[in-house]
This record gives sequence, C-alpha cells and structure tokens, in this order.
Amino acid sequence: MAMNSLFDRIFGRNEKASKDIAKERLIFALQADRVTINPATMEQMRDELFAVVSRYFEIDPSALEFSVERDGSATALVANIPIRRARNGE
Repeated sequence: MAMNSLFDRIFGRNEKASKDIAKERLIFALQADRVTINPATMEQMRDELFAVVSRYFEIDPSALEFSVERDGSATALVANIPIRRARNGE
C-alpha cells in the first residue's frame, strides 16, 4: 500500500481537490491569526519559502503543508515540503 501512495505522489495521480486546498488555506489563516501575523504575510512567506526551496529541489507545490504549532509559550512554523528530486547544477 505504501508503494502505491509513493507512486501516486511521484506521478501526480493523487492531486488535491480545490476544496481541500481552500480548507488548508483557511486553517493556515486561522493559525496565523493566533500568532498575530497577518494572513497575507503568512501567505507571502509561504510563497517565498517555496521559491527558495524550488531553486535547489524539484518539489510538488500541491502537496506543500505549512502549519503554526504552539507548545506553551513557544510557537513554531512547521513546513512539510515533498521533494521530487534535487536540482543538479542548474
């Protein structure tokens, strides 16, 4: 089963529906609100991180996951960025 999901991710057969993307963005905006960062700023940061990582790796933009997690007084931005392959000398 794990191999099937790996192949689906590699070959893009498991694309997210627009409702799922909208839901993720809403959750992202709500989490950003808890950290008192403007949702537009969080979205800009997400885009900039994507641009930087894309220079070094081929990544799947539809599978990007960003979340803000809070543990007591500490807050962390957690990024899950699936890498398809490294860019070699481009």
